Amino acid sequence: MIQRVLFCCISLALMLSPVDAMATEKPELHINFQYDVVNFDDVPDTVDDESGFRRRRVALDWKATDWLAFKFEHDFQSHAWTDAHARIKTGAGNFLLGQFKQPFSLETMGSNKNRLFMESAFSSVFGIDRRVGLGYQWFAPSWSLAAGLYGKNLTGENEGGALVVRGVWNPVSDAERILHLGAATGRERPDDGVFSRSTRPETGLGPLRLARTGTITGVDEIDRFGLEGAWRNGPLLVQGEYAHLLANRDGGGDVDADGAYLSVGYVFTGEMHQYKEGAFGTVKPASKWGALEGVARIARIDFDGGTSGTDGHDSLTLGLNWYVTDRTRLQLNYVRAEQDGTAPLLVDPEVFQVRAQIGF
Repeated sequence: MIQRVLFCCISLALMLSPVDAMATEKPELHINFQYDVVNFDDVPDTVDDESGFRRRRVALDWKATDWLAFKFEHDFQSHAWTDAHARIKTGAGNFLLGQFKQPFSLETMGSNKNRLFMESAFSSVFGIDRRVGLGYQWFAPSWSLAAGLYGKNLTGENEGGALVVRGVWNPVSDAERILHLGAATGRERPDDGVFSRSTRPETGLGPLRLARTGTITGVDEIDRFGLEGAWRNGPLLVQGEYAHLLANRDGGGDVDADGAYLSVGYVFTGEMHQYKEGAFGTVKPASKWGALEGVARIARIDFDGGTSGTDGHDSLTLGLNWYVTDRTRLQLNYVRAEQDGTAPLLVDPEVFQVRAQIGF
């Protein structure tokens, strides 16, 4: 149904477009390949070291007119479409139709190609990522607003209806310095009433999970709230977030999740992270030897009301990023995590992981 609505809206927009706005640009091809090698210590014998592709994405961007653009991206690793949407630019803001990232969490809104660390601290619990729906964006010089009305994704998961709104303010913004302050909130109504969340030890490969809610049924609504803050001063980038999630159940027994992280990155070679439309971008090396960055992060996630006996975890992540070129990067991450809960066997894993990435 949503695909039919999308097709009709785009067709109508094209028919109503003035002739002088129909000049097209050539479609642009983009790739994002990430290969990881992961070593686990202090874990059960059933958890083996892993290696393989984390992502194999190919995207096509096409600016059809001055006001209409399309993006289609497929991940050949997960065998799923990630982006498939049209962006319509008007004097009243931008409108998105199709599958796209829903605006919640600074880490989610930034591209995974540009993050300080190999994995997000908590977006698997609190983030919404890509869903099919209708979106709105307004970008001003010192602030922006984004909203999404969405349902399931193209794979048919997460059926239901939802709304999310995110606002960003930049009280300081110049060539060297950016102060980013943001907040987001949303409400989701799952059709099947089922809720389940779990966390990895900040790695994308392997079966190990540190915290689980278990499968919770009878959920009427899922409410989200998040706060964001970041400060870039030349090569220094400090970033932090707090998020709260509440799964409301019919008759009580609600499930809460709280999460927070604080991270810092410093580019030793002097370059800085780009910033655009409420999210941080990559580092472009100034030297033929590339750019080198050191990063550190602490994070905490808590579940309250789950059924698995694993209630949360703390983690410390240290890393190095070598931006070989503006299209290639090598990452080294060390993660030390501590699991909380009442389960009979709790683990405090150490994770050593390396990623080779090419993306443009």
